[in-house]
Amino acid sequence: MSIGKKIRELRLEHNLLQRELAKEIHIAPNTLSQFETGQANPSYEVLSLIADFFQCSTDYLLGREDDFGNVVVQTEKPAPLPQDEQELLQIYQSLSPAYRSQVLEYARYFAEKSGAATRRKA
Repeated sequence: MSIGKKIRELRLEHNLLQRELAKEIHIAPNTLSQFETGQANPSYEVLSLIADFFQCSTDYLLGREDDFGNVVVQTEKPAPLPQDEQELLQIYQSLSPAYRSQVLEYARYFAEKSGAATRRKA
């Protein structure tokens, strides 16, 4: 999960509006919005302020630590996706939730039709 999604998740768990959290950590509400949507990343200082506010580690916000405090260090870089898959992922990520749902329905349909779904389950 991305930093922004972790921040949003924690903010919602604490029943805070963006402007309320932004005020607590002394940043502009639109800056917090950019963090949550992945348009920007917090500086180390702001990341520390957020971690202090929510009483969690920066490793947790960075996705390196799970809910139980176990740090996960990725030692190998995953193989890069082929260009067409990267393009498909970028297009998918730019869609609204409703269109994403439709794309998934189409993909499942084509996978089923081609037999990919049955091969995957085996």
